[in-house]
Order: sequence, then structure tokens, then C-alpha cells
Amino acid sequence: MVIHYLEAGTVALLMRASSLRTVLPRLAILLALLCAPVLGAEDARQKMVKSAFLLNLAKMSQWPGVDENNKPLIMCLYQRDLLGDGYRLIRKKKVHGRAIKRLVIEDLTQSSNCDLLYLSSEELRQFVDESEQATRLPILTVADMTSAPKSNQPIKGVHIMLVRREKRIGFAVNLQEAKDVGIGFSSELLKLSTIVGRES
Repeated sequence: MVIHYLEAGTVALLMRASSLRTVLPRLAILLALLCAPVLGAEDARQKMVKSAFLLNLAKMSQWPGVDENNKPLIMCLYQRDLLGDGYRLIRKKKVHGRAIKRLVIEDLTQSSNCDLLYLSSEELRQFVDESEQATRLPILTVADMTSAPKSNQPIKGVHIMLVRREKRIGFAVNLQEAKDVGIGFSSELLKLSTIVGRES
């Protein structure tokens, strides 16, 4: 497969594209190819593309009451470093004028400073159990469900799911769940997404 030879420059070039609406579908195709079963365990290329996904999803989201020029955007990873060296691709980027910082947290009691929380389907059960007891905060929560059975079922506490759409990776957005904690999304992202959960 040609995708085996994907280099950092390929993803970096996509990230410099002028339209986020153009970037995300192309990243979705790359990620779908990189997640193909023949590749086995997740490798550095997948983590690179997923890092680019998170950066662009953050750019298309809004948080309430943030002094954007002074406070860094804390990108939290639930229980383990899911981005690895892929984070190097985005570490010098900015989101709404905010520098990005990575933080691995063991549980939700450590999430009070997080702006974005990223988790995989493997940690989902523990996250859901924890979130039932946790204080609801304006933390954009993204779950990678690309290796889970196909489903559009909303997950409590999760605002965006990365889901497999045949040969692509798609987005399932729980719009009301996000609204409940004051998080908003751009029209560009919503046009590219499937809306799940209750709507008011």
C-alpha cells in the first residue's frame, strides 16, 4: 500500500491548507487507510494523523469564558499517551491564539485543567463509570471509536466520536451534550458530522 510511505510532510501540508473543511475529509481518508487491519498495531503514522485531527477539531470548537491569548490549551490524554511522537507535529501550533500543551491523566479527578480530553475505545468503560460521578466541566471530549463495532449510539460525556464510515473516518457529534457544558462547534464541522443524541 502506498500509504505505508506517508511522511510527516504529507500531513503537515494538509494542516497548512486554507480550509478546515478541506483538511478534515482528507485526514479522514488517510486515517482510514492507516487503520486498515493489515497494518496491525497502531503505528507512528496513525498517531500523526490523529494528532492532526485533534488540532483541527479544536480549531473548529469554542470554549466558554476563556482568555484565549494567555491561557494555553491543555490537551489531555486519558490514562495513556495515545499520540506518542505524533504530538510533535502539533506541539508548536496554536488554537485560537493559544499554545498547546499535552497532559496524560490517570483519571477524571485530574481533569480540572483540561480543555480537550482524548480517549480510545479501550478506556471507554472506565471513563463512562467515572463520568457518572464527576463534575461536568467544559472539556471537549473526543473518543476514538474507529476500532469499535460500527455504532452511532451517543456516549454520555463524549462530545465527538471518531467512527469508521466504510473507507473513511467520520465524526459523530453529540451536540446537546456539548451545549450542556457550554462547548460550541463551527458550522463547518457540523456539516461534516453526523449528529447523535437528543437535540433541543
